[in-house]
Amino acid sequence: MEPCDFLPARSILQDRYGPFNGTGTHHSGRTLTKPPRRILAETVREGLAREGFHFAADFYYSTELRKVRFEHKTKTQPGKRRPKKTFRWEYLSDGQWWSGDGGKPKPLYVNQILRESDQLGTVLDVEGEAKADLAGELGLPAFSFHDDVSPKQAANLVDCDVILWADNDSAGTKLALARAEVLAQHGQARSISIIEPPGELPESGDIVDAVHSLGWDRQRIENLLHGAQPYSAESTSSAPTDLTAEPAGTQPCPSELRVEKFPVDVLPEPLARFVSEASEALPCPPDFVAVPMLALLGSAIGTSTVIAVKDGWHEGSRLYTAVVADPGTKKSPALELAMKPLRDRQAELLWEYKGAKEEYQGNVDEHYCPVSDSLTGGNRLF
Repeated sequence: MEPCDFLPARSILQDRYGPFNGTGTHHSGRTLTKPPRRILAETVREGLAREGFHFAADFYYSTELRKVRFEHKTKTQPGKRRPKKTFRWEYLSDGQWWSGDGGKPKPLYVNQILRESDQLGTVLDVEGEAKADLAGELGLPAFSFHDDVSPKQAANLVDCDVILWADNDSAGTKLALARAEVLAQHGQARSISIIEPPGELPESGDIVDAVHSLGWDRQRIENLLHGAQPYSAESTSSAPTDLTAEPAGTQPCPSELRVEKFPVDVLPEPLARFVSEASEALPCPPDFVAVPMLALLGSAIGTSTVIAVKDGWHEGSRLYTAVVADPGTKKSPALELAMKPLRDRQAELLWEYKGAKEEYQGNVDEHYCPVSDSLTGGNRLF
């Protein structure tokens, strides 16, 4: 069905399925599933433009999926002399580009050198698509990934010597170690090494700073790659990683600061099953799913149910939570899973609101009766 306003869309659906009530139930008793709401990519771009962002670059993961970078005209990134940036996914469907990923798989992002090479040796892993493309401009094969990489994606790196270049800060170091562990678990790469960021790079500096600010050429970067330190994990077997174990070499926290195991069994059965299955599938600790889920459930309850602490003192179900963990440990995917039911419900309510609003406006226009301005002062009467 071609994109159209709510009332024409409802009319088309009623012609096809028959009348249904305001809850989305067909007259026969079966429930109609609301079609997913799609937003044109151009509409999102126009909204970003009003906020001061303009198009900067796009990165094609396939012919039907791209990631677009937008940069702010005046604001800069904290600690860097670069414009503030934001990203949006866009996917191609029915001859048009839509906002979001459309549920399409995200392959490993590789630059043109890596994509077109039949035989590879050293391959650079960097944080972000633009950095991979910059390495490609210097003739270096490079790739980038985010939280995880699938076995199929890791197959692109078979028999390669992977070198990770992290940003020059503590967060970058932790992320490089997490990414190295993910790659090592798949066992496809011949070797994995990590670059020690050189001292002349600024805080949080990366390959972009090395090339554009320090004037490094390919030879200078290759010299840096040769000095990368090999990464070695205690085990690269396919056995599941114990995400609750203390990292090697760390000092144990005092007992009063140690995080206790999340009591999944105290949750109602549907919620407990959701937390257990989601944390096992990602994988991640159950806390990463359950903690934000509790805050979202409290928000959904709102003021419909409160506790009377004493006369005149009522408390609602407000919870303020945070998940704190190292980069690359699946915090964001877990949060997305926890938020999905809420976002789906919001989309349903927005759908119903827009329909009711258009219907109301239609009734207003139908029953509007103009009255002389001399009697109303120019105001509309009904």
